[in-house]
Amino acid sequence: MKMLRILALALLVASCGPADELSTVARKMTAIESGKPFTVPSQTLISHTGEPFDLRSGTTGRFTLLFFGYTYCPDICPIQVATANAALQGLTEEERTRVVQIFVTMDPQRDSVERLSEWLGAMRSPAIGLRGSTSELEALLAAMGFVMPPMSSRQQLPGGTADDYLVPHPTSLFLITPDGMGRFQYPYDRGTPQQIADDLQRLMALEWP
Repeated sequence: MKMLRILALALLVASCGPADELSTVARKMTAIESGKPFTVPSQTLISHTGEPFDLRSGTTGRFTLLFFGYTYCPDICPIQVATANAALQGLTEEERTRVVQIFVTMDPQRDSVERLSEWLGAMRSPAIGLRGSTSELEALLAAMGFVMPPMSSRQQLPGGTADDYLVPHPTSLFLITPDGMGRFQYPYDRGTPQQIADDLQRLMALEWP
């Protein structure tokens, strides 16, 4: 009987592991849990400083706020980037060192390295801007379980030139945990900067590898 009680206690302790703690925290978060969490792939793109950046090694061990957009976006992209910027300001200086902000352009035709650098500077964003070829973006999105929108889906602006068009892109801000898993997201218009900061602090209270 004593042995059975010890075994039951051991099973109870084992059931309250990191996964259970994460589930408990997730229920308190504003972020939506991704239906199909993705693993950040090892994909090297060029940063807004002109240097290669491997998405996996450059983010592993830290929380990542990831957004796919483009600098000529008239509304959603600047709003989501500004929201992420403000969320980081809601953290302590030490907490901010545990977060990296990434902006991947879906419009490499117009978003040069120089353009990314200028735009992020104008946004006063600490984000790392990344660009790649269309094939590199297709590989990156496929590894995450997404599909790169075809060029034909771009909407030409009335009265504009050939370079005046809208680019389809995910509108969610993705939150990736230090183990490289894309577990959470903030759809457009969900999550204030303070709520995102609160979510990050809840996650930071857990132990991560």
